[in-house]
Amino acid sequence: TTIRKDENLICIGPMGFNSPRLKKGESVLSDTKTLKDLLPSQSGAVLHMTHTGGMRRRLSDIGLVQNTVVECVGVSPSGDPSAYLIRGAVIALRKQDAEKVAVRLL
Repeated sequence: TTIRKDENLICIGPMGFNSPRLKKGESVLSDTKTLKDLLPSQSGAVLHMTHTGGMRRRLSDIGLVQNTVVECVGVSPSGDPSAYLIRGAVIALRKQDAEKVAVRLL
């Protein structure tokens, strides 16, 4: 975990400079979830991903990057996969992929 302090911001997280930025006094865990935790009609802004390699590249290519707003639009009857609205396109992601994307609830 990296902790870096700026004038009014604190950056805390496993990804160093790509970690979410928090204002002083703001809790790291208060409204941070993963994509798999979003319920239908809930939205979140991407904080960071823990994917590596090809999956990270594919998700970045479809626009799943830091600060992108993502909305859960549905969950399959079995619970896996779930559908997410990402930059105007509906994308289905498996739970194992969705749990590696941290979001801040909106």
